[in-house]
This record gives sequence, C-alpha cells and structure tokens, in this order.
Amino acid sequence: ERMTVRTLRSKLTAAMTGAMLLLLLLFCVGNYMAVRDALNSDFDRSLMQAAESLMALTEHEDGDVEVEFGPDALMQTTYFQLWFADGELLMRSDSLCGTDLPQYRDAAMDRGYQAVTLPAGLPGRALGVRFTPRADDWDNAADPPVQLTLVVAKQTLDLHNRLRGYAQFLTIAGLIIMVVTIIVARVIVRRGLAPVDAIA
Repeated sequence: ERMTVRTLRSKLTAAMTGAMLLLLLLFCVGNYMAVRDALNSDFDRSLMQAAESLMALTEHEDGDVEVEFGPDALMQTTYFQLWFADGELLMRSDSLCGTDLPQYRDAAMDRGYQAVTLPAGLPGRALGVRFTPRADDWDNAADPPVQLTLVVAKQTLDLHNRLRGYAQFLTIAGLIIMVVTIIVARVIVRRGLAPVDAIA
C-alpha cells in the first residue's frame, strides 16, 4: 500500500506539474509573440511616417522633381533612395555611402515592406512606396504627372536586441517559475494525500 501511495503521489505530481508548465509555456510564447508584433508594428509605423515626410518634401516644379529638406534627426537616422518610374536614380541619402537599396518593384501594390542589409552589414527593414509628387503651383499641375519610387529603410539592430533581451527575460523568469511550480505541486500533492498516508 505504501508503494501504491508513492506511485499515486508521483503520478499526481507529474500530471499537475506538466499541466502548469504547459500553461506557462503557452503564456510565455503568446506574450513574446504579442510583444514582437507590437514592436514590429511600431517600427513599420515609423517607416511610414518617414516616407510620408519625404513625400511631402518632394515637388514637381517646371518639369523637374525637387526634394527640399534640411538636416534633421529624421534624415540622419533614415536611409532612403528615390527613383523615376523608368528606374533612373533621382536621389539617395548620404547615409547609404554610395550603396543602393533594393528598388521596390511589386506591380500589384503601391507599397510593401522587406528586410534589407544596410551599409556596414547592419540588418534593416525597408518600406517601398510608389507615389506622384505634388505640383508646386497650379500651372505645373497641368504638366504630365511624374511617378516616383521611394524606398525608406532603418536599421533593426536595436529592435532585434530588445526582442532578444525580452526573450532572455522570459526564459529566466520561466525557469524560476518552473522550479517554484514543481515545489508547489509536490507540497500540494503531499498535503492532499496526507490522510491516505496516515491510513497506509
């Protein structure tokens, strides 16, 4: 009978621990994915804001396309490149150091995201947008519209480091909770089977 009680205790402990660890695993994975999606959405939103700022500074004037901007934090932290519809280069940011971003060529959609490699081998994410620059005045509005392709990119190293740090935090916290769970499960089962132990 004593062996039967021990076997029952072991099975109950294993079942309770397994169920709690499964819930813990599902929580950690779900939590990480939710945080990852939120950070990625914020990053994509920042790319869209940078693209909109650049498009707002692009003008079609007297048959020429001009981009007027001064030095600011956006231009210093963002990589960008502009092409005409035929693929001719209009402008690239100094931050690209003479290299090129991959030109956006998806004919089905006017915008899209993709992973890129930036100068110095930095990982990055880019947004490609096709747009028509605004005319400088009503006279130029009668000129044939010019379509441009803009690709804006930012490095994702900081984003990756944040996600890696959060994954490490979840792993450490999960291990601590796992140890506590095993101890608590054993205590609960032992106390629950105490009357049976007394009879045995």
